[in-house]
Amino acid sequence: MGEGEVWQYRQADAETLRRWEAWASEARTQLAAAGLPVQAEGLDSAVGAGAVVTVDPGADDAGGVYVGWHPAPVLRVAGMQAALRTDPRDPALRHKGLVDDAMTRAIREILTAGGFTMGESPNDLVGELLYVVGPPAEPLLERLGLDALRASGARQEGPAPSGEPGPRRTPLRPYALRRRNVSVRPSSVNGVP
Repeated sequence: MGEGEVWQYRQADAETLRRWEAWASEARTQLAAAGLPVQAEGLDSAVGAGAVVTVDPGADDAGGVYVGWHPAPVLRVAGMQAALRTDPRDPALRHKGLVDDAMTRAIREILTAGGFTMGESPNDLVGELLYVVGPPAEPLLERLGLDALRASGARQEGPAPSGEPGPRRTPLRPYALRRRNVSVRPSSVNGVP
């Protein structure tokens, strides 16, 4: 900015915001599919833990989708207390840093494997966050051949067994490819039958 210019915040246009929200939704889906806890939109970070996907609605270079990791509050508090003690060798500070680094690498690898293009944060204030440069060519559930109903574990209408009126609800279990016969055997705890 030149001398005398005043910076004014502008929000991205509606189409760009819809696109970023779709990217954020797909990122949450992919992280949850990988088994990571994903912090719900709008949840206060003081009580939440897990992957955090947010949209910066600004029309400037820093606008877009950001992804980060929030450890459980107990580890965040321990890290803050250690930072206040200003000892860089503090085990709590070191541990939190290692956890943050490991989870950020894992999130980057999961999203990259899912087809996202990731880049460095263009916002100096949140340099530790991952920045989504582009979305995958197709959503994960489509790419894996799963429809949203099956992937969510929702129930589906099925035919009624003979003799029963109307449709019945049968849970879908996409992970259960076959059933095994398991015999019930007495178990022992600490060697006692």
